[in-house]
Amino acid sequence: MFASVASSVGRSTALFTLMLALVFAAGCKHTSKSPAFLIPEEDTAREQFLVAELAYREARGIYDQKVRAAELRKAIAAYRAVESRFPDDRRYTPAAAAFIGNIHQDLREFNAALAQYEHCLKKYSDDDEVRITALLGMGQSYDELKKPQAAQPYYKMITDEYAGNSNPRIREIVEQARLRYRQIRLIGD
Repeated sequence: MFASVASSVGRSTALFTLMLALVFAAGCKHTSKSPAFLIPEEDTAREQFLVAELAYREARGIYDQKVRAAELRKAIAAYRAVESRFPDDRRYTPAAAAFIGNIHQDLREFNAALAQYEHCLKKYSDDDEVRITALLGMGQSYDELKKPQAAQPYYKMITDEYAGNSNPRIREIVEQARLRYRQIRLIGD
């Protein structure tokens, strides 16, 4: 809705309308269990991603578990907006997809995290950081579900595929996966 308003009467008028809607919504009581919220529609994938990233960072700083969970769901919606609005972007959209899996883990929704990471592996496997994040997330989610034998192949894939990688972040994940893979082997033997 706001995108069509912005194109017809100008961006500043749309922002004013958005602010009025937010002020109005803040003063109203919501009747549903999940309050309605608006996600601004930005012009670029980067800007849309930054909106989602801000929502995620803010949610992670909340200590009240119910409020935190509600805010994390808003962050998921914001990252989904990146995916839906910029499906051809190859930088921010894949990262947004991985963050959705991470947020599901934060919410302890491990089956949803597994599904999201599987989506990442199918759609964005050409992006090394997204792929390794998804593989690690799959392993961790299976671990949390008390299924270490299902987790083990994902840790092994990480160590096999990324052992010689020069990226420090990826090397750190490889070491983490290597340790967990060994732990599972020792327990399973």
